[in-house]
Amino acid sequence: MKTIVHYFTGSGNTGRAASRIGRRLGEAGHAVELRYVDTSSVPPREVPDLTVVAYPTYSWAAPSLVRRYAKKLPPGNGSRAAVFTTRGGSCDPGREGGFAGQGLEEMERILRRRGYDVTLTGDAGYPDTWVQAVNPPSGEEAEAILSRGDAAADAFAQALLEGRRSLYRCGAFHTAWSRTVAELFRGPGRRMMGKTFIADFRCTGCGVCARACPAFNITLEGAGGRPRWGLRCEDCCRCFNACPEKAVQTSPLLLLIHLASFIALTAVWVKSLGFFSSRPFLRKHRALAVLLTLKTAPATAIALFLFQLVALDGLLFRLTGKESLSMLFSWSYTRPFTRYRAPGYKLPLRK
Repeated sequence: MKTIVHYFTGSGNTGRAASRIGRRLGEAGHAVELRYVDTSSVPPREVPDLTVVAYPTYSWAAPSLVRRYAKKLPPGNGSRAAVFTTRGGSCDPGREGGFAGQGLEEMERILRRRGYDVTLTGDAGYPDTWVQAVNPPSGEEAEAILSRGDAAADAFAQALLEGRRSLYRCGAFHTAWSRTVAELFRGPGRRMMGKTFIADFRCTGCGVCARACPAFNITLEGAGGRPRWGLRCEDCCRCFNACPEKAVQTSPLLLLIHLASFIALTAVWVKSLGFFSSRPFLRKHRALAVLLTLKTAPATAIALFLFQLVALDGLLFRLTGKESLSMLFSWSYTRPFTRYRAPGYKLPLRK
C-alpha cells in the first residue's frame, strides 16, 4: 500500500510525529513517502492509497500555508485520507494541555471537497513552542510531554493500520468561537505577530532565520544584514528557536506600538463608515449611502491595514536600526526563554 504523509512543522514536533507515524506504517508493509511542506511546495500528481496531512495547530486551525497546500492536492476520487495535528501538551496525566479546536474538522472538509474519504482525524500534545506567550518546557517536563505525544502519534498510526473510522468533533459552541479566532489570526493576526519579532545585539547576520523560515518571510537588510520580517509570517516561531545566537526576540515595544496603531486605525475605519450617510446630498437616499458604504468599507480596511504593516513598519525598522534606540526596542521578556527544537528532528534549512 502506498502512503504519502504531507506534513508541515514549525519547531519539529509535527515532523517528529509524522516520522513516527510513517515508520510505524512502513514497518507494517506500507510504502511510505514523507513530504515536507513549506510555502513553495507543490503537491504531487499521484494519489496514493492513503493520504495523511499533518500540521501543528496555530490559533485553533491549520497554518495558512498548509490550508493552501491541501486545497491543491489532486482529486482523491474516493481514496482514503487522515488528518493529524499537534498542539500544546501537558506532562500532567490528568490534563490534555492545548486544544485542537475546529482545525481538524476544517481540514477534513477541505480534503472531502477534494474527493478524499477522510476516515481518521486525531491530535497529540507536544511541548508548546508559541514563544510570544509561553516559555517552552525543557528538561524532564519536556521529556514527559514528548513521551505522551509520541504515544498519541503511535496510537494514531495503529488506528490507521486497523482501518479504524474515528472523526474528531469539538461541538457547535467551540467550533463557533475557535473558528472566529482562527479567521482573525490567519488574516491580520499572524502578520501583526510577525512584525513584533526583532533581532537583538547578538545578531551576527548569519541568515539562519531567513533560511529556516518556511514562509520565505525574512530578508536581511541594511548594514550587517539585519533580519526584517515581512507580511507572510505564519507565526510558527521557527526563527526564534533556530537562531544559533539566541538573538531573535519578541519586542514588547513593537507589540504595543502595533496594537495601539491597530486600535487607532480601527477607530478611523469605524468613523469612515458614516462618511456617505453624513453627506447632505445622500441623506435622502439611504439605500445608496448604505450601498456605497458596503462597497468601500473593505477597501478602506485593507488600505489602513497595509499602512500599518508597510509604511509604519518601514519607519519602525529604520528606528530599530539606530544605536540609540536598538536596546529599547530589543529589550524582551523572551530573552531567557528556552530555544526549543524537537529532539531527533533536523529542521530544514534552505541553501
